[in-house]
Amino acid sequence: MIESSQSRTPEELDEEVRRMLRTRTRRSFLIGGAAALASAGLYEALYRSKAVNQLQWPLREVHEANRALTNLLFRQRVLAPTYKPSEVTGLRINGDFGIDTGLIESSWGLQLVGLDRPQQYRQFLPDVDLWEYRSKDDYESQTEARSQEPDVKGKGPEAKPKQNANAAPGGPPPKPQQAIPHLQESAGVTASADAVPGVVLRLEDLKKLPYTEQITQFKCVEGWSQIVRWGGVRFRDLLRAYPPANIDGKPPTYVTMETSNGEFNASFDMPSLLHPQTLLCYSMDGVPLQIAHGAPVRLAMPLKYGYKQIKAIASITFGNVRTPDYWEKLGYDWYAGL
Repeated sequence: MIESSQSRTPEELDEEVRRMLRTRTRRSFLIGGAAALASAGLYEALYRSKAVNQLQWPLREVHEANRALTNLLFRQRVLAPTYKPSEVTGLRINGDFGIDTGLIESSWGLQLVGLDRPQQYRQFLPDVDLWEYRSKDDYESQTEARSQEPDVKGKGPEAKPKQNANAAPGGPPPKPQQAIPHLQESAGVTASADAVPGVVLRLEDLKKLPYTEQITQFKCVEGWSQIVRWGGVRFRDLLRAYPPANIDGKPPTYVTMETSNGEFNASFDMPSLLHPQTLLCYSMDGVPLQIAHGAPVRLAMPLKYGYKQIKAIASITFGNVRTPDYWEKLGYDWYAGL
């Protein structure tokens, strides 16, 4: 039976408290010391473990487990919340990875690789790698270099090149490979053994597809979010117009997107791209997309973090192999689901 505190003197109570503190202090010290040693050992083992894309493999496995769980719960019919026009905040400029600020937009084309019978489309090219994306920065540097060449006495004026009908305004004439696809074939251009056949769409081709507009929340992994009005074509509508080819009798499971300068890429599982709120956007807040936000075309995916929503898309490749993308190589989660 526990003795009532009312029947004990203050000195006895103080002694009882001191006894309990001594016992708990010794026990706590032993437990705390063991926990600290275990934590140090775990940290050392984790630090020395093999890195996979700049992230220790146990942490990468946690990312993959989260991806598998999120993918299991993912449903096409589950939509991200939408908002009223009055709630639009606009989108701050954040990150310019892969963006060519000097891109001559008339030289832009969206390469589609891995389509079913790409030769059936008028935009077909026997090798999309021959498409030239031109930059004002490159043109200006070439012009400056020519202007610095020493004058040669008696040298006549340099003849101006003939202007090609397909040249972009303000830029040099395009190379022969940049001609209209069917003109290439009639000129006798043949694909090499390592050629990449595909289709190159212009912005007007995308605008012929069903237009979709949505107001959703853009969430950055840094912790901030904003409500944005997006406009463009749903990725699923693009696939209806330009379906990919089956691989080993099955539809492709992964898609890789890349910028025109090749400095940034992102890869996706097909279900995420087929979600009805996944858009290839060419307008934002009711006006054409700005270069700083990824013009001419960027991705909007309200069910993914912002770092997965690639800007300035220039190529889309369908396949069955998951390509490590830019941020995954730097230790980020590949799936990036919300």
